[in-house]
Amino acid sequence: MRWKTELHVHTIYSPDSLLAKIPLLLMCKIKGIKCIAITDHNSLCGAVKYEPFFAKHGVKVIIGEEIMTSQGEIIGLFLKNVIPPGLSPEETVRAIKKQGGLVCIPHPFDPTRAKTVLSNISSVAEDVHMIECSNGRNRKIEFDRVQEEICEKFNRQKVVGSDAHTFFEIGRNYAWLLPFETPEQFLKNLSHATRVTARIRTYPHTITKFVRAVRMLRKGDFGGLYRAFRKRR
Repeated sequence: MRWKTELHVHTIYSPDSLLAKIPLLLMCKIKGIKCIAITDHNSLCGAVKYEPFFAKHGVKVIIGEEIMTSQGEIIGLFLKNVIPPGLSPEETVRAIKKQGGLVCIPHPFDPTRAKTVLSNISSVAEDVHMIECSNGRNRKIEFDRVQEEICEKFNRQKVVGSDAHTFFEIGRNYAWLLPFETPEQFLKNLSHATRVTARIRTYPHTITKFVRAVRMLRKGDFGGLYRAFRKRR
């Protein structure tokens, strides 16, 4: 029996996500998801705190982190310790592999998210295990086609990244994956996985921008809010 597996999920421990523990579990149950990779921005808190609770309810959690390097984001899966942001891509990849984790490149092409796209995959390509061939938050279907080409170029395992930040995004982009216990089994089973992608929606971006703005206001981070507003103009 295959697991419906959703990779690249954000919780309330990311500054722009609405996904709290109980609602996220409820959505997993409604959508029949057996495994999720929680990959909060520069944090393991959500994954570590949610993992035992989800396990009790029959949902496996892969502990991960979406790390902002000096040149864009890299995801580490099967991590034990948080990896700080701001390191070079090479340092970040080494830190992931030192823990026995797997390296994934999220949204390798997206002009609308240029700050978070890893600018030079080739510098770490030999140590990358996976690249997202599709990301649930791509605003245009053309981005998926370019991401597929990037996967082919570097000859790395293709994965579908949900990149879910809201309830509406859970259960739309996932893979049917054979059960696994270790990172090695997970990686091996990916080669036989069936990937499912859904029609691209844009309104979750608006929701997460609002969530981020509200949290900045609550913290009194008016400078950060101003800079974020200026970038969108």
